[in-house]
Amino acid sequence: MQESYDRRIDWQGFYRERLQNLKKEGAGWKALCPFHGDTNESLSVNMEKGLWHCHGCGESGNAQTFLQKAEGLSPGEAMDKLKKLAGIRNEPKAKFNLTEYAKAKKLPEEFLKELGLKNGQKSGITIPYYDESGAVVSNRQRHSAASTGPRFTWSRGSKVIPYGLWKLKDAREKGYIVLLEGESDTQTLWHHGLPALGIPGSSTFRADMAQFLTGLKVYMHQEPDAGGETFVKKICDGLVDAHWQGELYTVSTPGHKDPSELHVKNPKEFKDRWKVAMDAAREIDLASMAVKADEVIPGAPVSNRMPAEWRVTDKGVYMVKEEGLYNICILPVLLGKRLKSVDTGEEKIELVFRKDDAWHSVIVQRSTLFQQSKVGILADRGLTINSEVSKKFVKFLAALEAENLDILHLQKSSDHLGWITGSRFYPGISEGIVLDIDPASAITVNAYKEAGSYEAWKAAMMHYRQWPVFRFVLAAGFASPMLNLLRHRVFVIHMWGASRGGKTGTLKAALSVWGDPDILMTSFNATKVGIEVLAALYSDLPLGIDERQVAGEKQQAIESLLYMLGEGKGKIRGAKAGGLRNTKTWQSIIITTGEEPLSTDSSHTGINTRVLEIWGKPIESEKDARKIYTLVGDNHGWAGPIFIRKLVTEMAGGDLKTNYNALMNYLEENYEQYLGSHLSAAAIVCLADYYASQWIFDVPEEQAYDEALELAGKIVESGQTAEEADYCNRAVDWINSWMAQHKTNFTPGAQERYGDVRMDVGEIYILPSVLEPELRKAGFSPKRVYRDLLEQGYIRTDGDAKRFKKTVKMDGSAVKVIAIKTTAMDQQRSGWIK
Repeated sequence: MQESYDRRIDWQGFYRERLQNLKKEGAGWKALCPFHGDTNESLSVNMEKGLWHCHGCGESGNAQTFLQKAEGLSPGEAMDKLKKLAGIRNEPKAKFNLTEYAKAKKLPEEFLKELGLKNGQKSGITIPYYDESGAVVSNRQRHSAASTGPRFTWSRGSKVIPYGLWKLKDAREKGYIVLLEGESDTQTLWHHGLPALGIPGSSTFRADMAQFLTGLKVYMHQEPDAGGETFVKKICDGLVDAHWQGELYTVSTPGHKDPSELHVKNPKEFKDRWKVAMDAAREIDLASMAVKADEVIPGAPVSNRMPAEWRVTDKGVYMVKEEGLYNICILPVLLGKRLKSVDTGEEKIELVFRKDDAWHSVIVQRSTLFQQSKVGILADRGLTINSEVSKKFVKFLAALEAENLDILHLQKSSDHLGWITGSRFYPGISEGIVLDIDPASAITVNAYKEAGSYEAWKAAMMHYRQWPVFRFVLAAGFASPMLNLLRHRVFVIHMWGASRGGKTGTLKAALSVWGDPDILMTSFNATKVGIEVLAALYSDLPLGIDERQVAGEKQQAIESLLYMLGEGKGKIRGAKAGGLRNTKTWQSIIITTGEEPLSTDSSHTGINTRVLEIWGKPIESEKDARKIYTLVGDNHGWAGPIFIRKLVTEMAGGDLKTNYNALMNYLEENYEQYLGSHLSAAAIVCLADYYASQWIFDVPEEQAYDEALELAGKIVESGQTAEEADYCNRAVDWINSWMAQHKTNFTPGAQERYGDVRMDVGEIYILPSVLEPELRKAGFSPKRVYRDLLEQGYIRTDGDAKRFKKTVKMDGSAVKVIAIKTTAMDQQRSGWIK
């Protein structure tokens, strides 16, 4: 047959339609192999005979096997397709009849007629199924004696029941019965006077069929193929579901597929050989057989029970058909675990597959796995699935999950680090939690690991803690998980000053508490969305952002970023499928560095309250500043998990909140002139310093507390007072400075008049057309400045609070001005008003 279609099919057209990047190379042709993740055009094709071979995965064959693998066709279906392409018509075959069947099975035709078999009206033979009373319930047509093509069909209205129910009386007299797949094996045993019951197909046994086996010793004949495994397993599953009680055995016929084949080879010796097989029958522990997961592939990281219609081998995933096994995926695929997010309740499934001599796993949404249109996305994760077989692959996954639902344990998962559920925290206390992290974030997550020596890290940090700023920032690394426990809002610690002061090294030291600082630290050069993603991933762990100066003069962008981080939640975004995505959140301490401050005189008060800015050198020794990079790069990831385990114990005792309140009360009593937000930030960080001193650095408790109080005082005093942080006061300061710079423009007769000073009424008049552009240039919002000045009673208006202006006479003309009371300027100690 091969030669008949070799010359009739255009092999170039055939393969060009089915292969990517097909091109001629020398005397042959090459293309990307569709059966593995090929990127090097490893598939060679012989265009004379249609043969192919992949030098990458080792697969090879002809056009028929190509269609079987690529399109999931049976051998017969693939051959029919090739015949059609070649223009070859199938010759009509003689009708299959009872005489031909009897001859093929070596059974007397009269015996078969006694069982009700007869020739069909159009073709094949009809096999009646009787119930226990002898009434016909169903009719099954057999169309061929061969094992190819559609051999069986059921008449309309037929019920699938066991074959031979009317003969159960004989079985009960003997006390046992043999379950076989199909009719011909059953007929063979009946012919030899043996009790048998036929199951019409390897996967059709149901729990309700167990009623016919009550009181009988049951032998299941297992054929030496995948269908035989399925046959036995489905019966065991059904019997367990029916709570069947009794003795159960498997019997096989070595060297022969089934009893019919054993009989056909030598009818006279059948009984003796069958007796040998029955004597060698193996008893089955039904309960363990039904729930046991199969070791599908030796060495696989998981075990799955195989559904009746499917098989997984080291060569891939196969459909089980009557004609044999047909490959739908060249990689073995199993199910690992079911995951349920503790945050969203969303369920996912872990797929495990073998590729390039190693096992890999991917965690995938159920909506992706069980939709034909989406499952192809798995190709990007290394799992070879093409559009031709996606429907079959989805069907396989659904069947595999259904078969293993009771042993696929549901585990809690999280898509972020930090506090996950209850007292679980990653890293440190993450038992029972699976991290469901996208591949792009894997390198970051893997940075949370131990490296080098804990003792070396500890000794180095004890030396560097002599400098207050370093010690405070290091303590902030420990303190970040405490924000969630104390319901404290997110805040920023910003170290700024000249270069070579150890700012970046200090930031790395804080991050080294938990992992590799070189990977964990990001830069202001990252996008706002990128920093948002990192903040959500770290969740309760410190976020370190280096080099404020790389952001340049984009103060508005800096403040927008700080507001977003300070809110503790990301931007609300729509989902592709409609609705809204889950909004990402975090509750951590943000630690930043730079040669410039984050805030300016014109920054809104909200920025000043969110940011604790510390100026100066955190490491006063330049030599030590250089050494810190290597120390924390080589030794990291030890202290954080130790600290968090101790913290959970402290939290359980209720001391955490009590100690925080005590430290906060101390700061409020002694530093009341400073911003409350800065006091609370200092309190939480210095509380972490108090704990770390004891748990990590072995400092006695009383000494640890005294040092924490001293540290808190030094940090608070380096910050802004409430008055200095007030937006309105800073605006008045600026206006005062601006007027001093331009005081000649406030005198009558000035060439360019900006306003007037009227000491007689205690007011300073400034033309809005002059003041407002200058305010904007300095970074202030004119409307915000006017509103704050009005609320604090610093300006007078015509009574229209929305306009903030007053009508006055200037140089004989009525004009609108901003009328600031001279007392407001006096309060700011202007010095230039006479």
